[in-house]
Amino acid sequence: MARTINLAVIPGDGIGTEVVGEGLKVLDVVAAKYGVTFNKTNYDLGAGYWHRTGEVLPESVLAELAKADVILLGAVGDPTVPSGVLERGLLLKLRFAFDHYINLRPAKLMPGVTGPLATKAPIDFIVVREGTEGPYVGAGGVLAEGTDAEIATEESLNTRRGAERVIRDAFARAAARDRKKLTLVHKNNVLTRAGSLWTRTFNEVAKEFPTVTTDYLHVDAASMFFVTNPERFDVVVTDNLFGDILTDIAAAICGGIGLAASGNINPTGKFPSMFEPVHGSAPDIAGKNIADPTATVMSVAMMLHHLGLTDAAKDVEKAVASDLVSRGDSKRGTTEIGSALAELVKYMKINLNPHAVPTAEREEKVANCGFGKYYTDHMVVCEWTESGGWQEPELKPYGPLTLDPATAVFHYGQEIFEGMKAYRQPDGGISLFRPEANARRFAKSAHRLALPEMPEELFLETVHTLVKHDAGWTPGKVGESLYIRPFMIATEVGLGVRPTNKATYILIATPAGAYFDPSKAVSVWISTEYVRAAQGGTGEAKCGGNYAASLVAQKAAAKEGCDQVVWIDAKERKWIEEMGGMNLYFVKGKGADATVITPKLTGTLLPGITRDSILSVAKDLGYKTDEVMLSIDDWRDGVTSGDITEIFACGTAAVVSPVGQAKSAMGTWVTGDGQPGPITMQIRNHLLGIQHGTIADRHGWVKKVSL
Repeated sequence: MARTINLAVIPGDGIGTEVVGEGLKVLDVVAAKYGVTFNKTNYDLGAGYWHRTGEVLPESVLAELAKADVILLGAVGDPTVPSGVLERGLLLKLRFAFDHYINLRPAKLMPGVTGPLATKAPIDFIVVREGTEGPYVGAGGVLAEGTDAEIATEESLNTRRGAERVIRDAFARAAARDRKKLTLVHKNNVLTRAGSLWTRTFNEVAKEFPTVTTDYLHVDAASMFFVTNPERFDVVVTDNLFGDILTDIAAAICGGIGLAASGNINPTGKFPSMFEPVHGSAPDIAGKNIADPTATVMSVAMMLHHLGLTDAAKDVEKAVASDLVSRGDSKRGTTEIGSALAELVKYMKINLNPHAVPTAEREEKVANCGFGKYYTDHMVVCEWTESGGWQEPELKPYGPLTLDPATAVFHYGQEIFEGMKAYRQPDGGISLFRPEANARRFAKSAHRLALPEMPEELFLETVHTLVKHDAGWTPGKVGESLYIRPFMIATEVGLGVRPTNKATYILIATPAGAYFDPSKAVSVWISTEYVRAAQGGTGEAKCGGNYAASLVAQKAAAKEGCDQVVWIDAKERKWIEEMGGMNLYFVKGKGADATVITPKLTGTLLPGITRDSILSVAKDLGYKTDEVMLSIDDWRDGVTSGDITEIFACGTAAVVSPVGQAKSAMGTWVTGDGQPGPITMQIRNHLLGIQHGTIADRHGWVKKVSL
């Protein structure tokens, strides 16, 4: 049955009417796509209404608004109205009447947006601000006004109920996020009464959320860290006044309030929640079609999340991310941006394969899949141009590509790729393992190769869509998976050496068994003749050139009777780096006292997602871990003395592969008895258990695919 939602629209003043119009334009596309009906009722409230009637928000209108499911607000404020009249008479009146005790403010620096900070670390946190207490309740007064003896008081009211419900909401939001961290911000060393109430309540509620890491900061320290170390934050909870100030700092570091969205939320559903851009009414530019409606559109996305229309909300977020990346320095009007976003929200083109492999044949292929032997029925293709940015992706039948012989990738190797997996779960469902990490690394590789960075939301959407439609190709055995290969190539036609102005993103998938037999340890050849990467090169990018240059060394390893090649550094030619296309791990010691170590990242090693996961898994299993500089001599001497008891390599394709023997120009040495070690296999089995859903995921790595 089609869903109908009653939406109250308050465009407000200044640019509010313009940006809300564009937000509704996007919402109309969403409604058509998902079969949802929005019954919109417009309310002419704001400066014009006050001038005409002398009222701000009559009780009769408030009663009408209470019947809505949600409210979309543009902006309120006008220099012809005394300060505070509209703010208290409309915004705060709605907030208190509808018990909007959660003011939610996301803070995310989107790709394509240049923030004011020097940090290159990702900024992605949310602030949960209390919305109905503190100094905003209007308690206080004035004595002897206008005299030298004037006294003004502004009282801050804080209740246990008010603090607890917002703190509990913040804990729930933190528990649902990957990092699972919540920071309380207050000033409990000076505001000892209210601060004590908030701190005690926070600590008590924390006991109910053991998976959430907690932190406390005074508001002045938090203000500094917002601009010096914003990546430390995941979810922040604070009171009304501190939240009002901190959220504007958060907006500033993420590109300005012109991109900031907000929600005034009543989580109980008893009253309608209200969503609005953070910016003001900007009367100086009203009517000029130059206001950016992005914050309003992101507020629409927040509203859709609140309504449980998660897929629709993600479509809007993906559209905004794609548009921001492609904007550059172009100047577009309000309506142009709104129209572009509406077009981007349209669903991915779905062109199903009319000649899909029959079920019985597919099942036979999956049962005997090997690695890269068979490919699924579909692929995803998405084009990018310098002038138009990312276009609408298309799911289409798997098949050959047609490219001009002068296509840039053939001549200058401008391409990147990723490797990731989807795993069957005990309930028959399918989950991805840390797909956000792949999206981030894909963007980082693109930056290094002068290719366009694909927005994380768009990348994830393509992966989820392909896995959903080709779910039948996902094997069910532990250790097997659907291997997913995203890649991007430069597609400009021409022989000039320059960054491409056209690129194509393609996504394919193949059912995959074990890359190596995990019951057998591989042998490795330590290459002293060739190097994989040097400082300042492309070592930490996942690009084909790195792998092509490795093949001659791989041939040399095979000539020596070895399965794989081990790389050393380019400068001193002694430090261990990687094995083939995988990261290396060494186990020092035995049993519970063992330490699991891996070569540290120096800019020449690929920052493996499996490598990073194993550091956490080893700690979960009780082992000490370390990232070190390890030389060839350290390896040889450690194995000879028995200090190094196990060695293994790791990567997406192989997961964990034991290493039993090493050969080099300096001799041959065997680790232990040359067989897979117990800690190696324990780590492998634990990681596979998380990936396949048989061991609890404590880190939020596993992401379910909606089938």
